[in-house]
Amino acid sequence: MATATLTTEAAAPAASSGTPRWLHVVAVATAVAALPLLFLGAEVTTKQVGLVDQQGLRQPWHLFTEVSKGIDEHGMRYFTDVANWGLLIEHSHRTFGWLVGMGAITLALGLGLAEKRRWFRWIGVVALVAVVCQGVLGILRVNLHALAGREFAMIHGCTAQLVFALLVSVAYLTSSGWKNVVGGELARASGDSRLRRLALLTAGLVYLQIVFGAIVRHTDAVIGPRVHLLLAFGVVASAAILGASYWMNRARDVRLALHLRILFGLVALQLVLGVEAWLSKFVTDGRWVQLKPLTAYPDLARSLHLLIGSFLFATTVVITLRVYLGKSMATSATATSVRQMEATA
Repeated sequence: MATATLTTEAAAPAASSGTPRWLHVVAVATAVAALPLLFLGAEVTTKQVGLVDQQGLRQPWHLFTEVSKGIDEHGMRYFTDVANWGLLIEHSHRTFGWLVGMGAITLALGLGLAEKRRWFRWIGVVALVAVVCQGVLGILRVNLHALAGREFAMIHGCTAQLVFALLVSVAYLTSSGWKNVVGGELARASGDSRLRRLALLTAGLVYLQIVFGAIVRHTDAVIGPRVHLLLAFGVVASAAILGASYWMNRARDVRLALHLRILFGLVALQLVLGVEAWLSKFVTDGRWVQLKPLTAYPDLARSLHLLIGSFLFATTVVITLRVYLGKSMATSATATSVRQMEATA
């Protein structure tokens, strides 16, 4: 029994090791660079400055060369266009898009050359294709605005959350924590099929709420705010049941418990920001003093609401990966250890 345990523990890291640490650093840097990209993209929609530049594709240094040509009395450059802040927000958004693209290229090449696992090499390719497609959607959103501007903007906003969750997943799968994901405790915890279904359901509800949030931001459809609000109750309920299901399980996984605590914190913060975003967008007549939005930067709550929603969805995806892939990898590692013991015998 002791020999079998040692063999299983030795096989577990081997099943998931092999990713160089520098690739994990690149994956984390790419995901981090996507954060200001998401926030600035939200600001573009919140402040309605997506078309301050009618050309969708510019070189990365356009913000610092062609746009800022004015020189003040102190010899400092300033933005000469009437929509100064609009240009700054829009082109900063595009600049971070270039940075994320370069990170995705480096990640795809690095995983392709350094990884021995075929399925993991394909993750880098999928991440790169997703980032490229997202960039193309951003270009089309500007260049084809007269044809389908609002529709492209809505699709661009929805797919941004998927791309960010994918980048966070790659960073997570290349981390040292994932190398220990096939431990016995996780294998038992993730063996609960109810836990796996709840994790998937929570991720699906969060993304569905993101879709209806994009409908609220980009269209005038009356169904948007109603369904978006109702789905918030579903997300809270699903997250609560997911947490209860985990804590009722006899097995414990420290990292999964940490992910669930982060999930609960993000849900609470998202509810607070959602209330402020709702007041900022829909309460405009001022007849009810109690319903007035925040006086300082009321639009900021709407952009932060989208950013925290991205964090929330990415967290649910990581939890789903841990309870699904952890089980399958644990099973694979156990089968490997059994074959090794049979060969030794």
